[in-house]
Amino acid sequence: MEVDLISFFLGQIDLFLLVLMRVSGIFVIAPVYSNENVPMITRIGLVGLISLMLIPVVAGTAMITAD
Repeated sequence: MEVDLISFFLGQIDLFLLVLMRVSGIFVIAPVYSNENVPMITRIGLVGLISLMLIPVVAGTAMITAD
C-alpha cells in the first residue's frame, strides 16, 4: 500500500498550519531556542520538521469540519 505524501499533506494543509503556529509559539517562548546563539534558519527548520512529524499524530484526533 503506497501512501502519496503530497496529496496527504495538501489535504491536511489547514491542520499543518495550526500545528505550525503552535510549535512556533513554543520555540519563541522556550529559553533555549529563543536565544540569539541559535540561528534563525535552524529554528525555522526545526519548527517545520517537528510540525511535519506531528501531522500524522494530530490528523488521527483532529475534527475539523466545514459546516
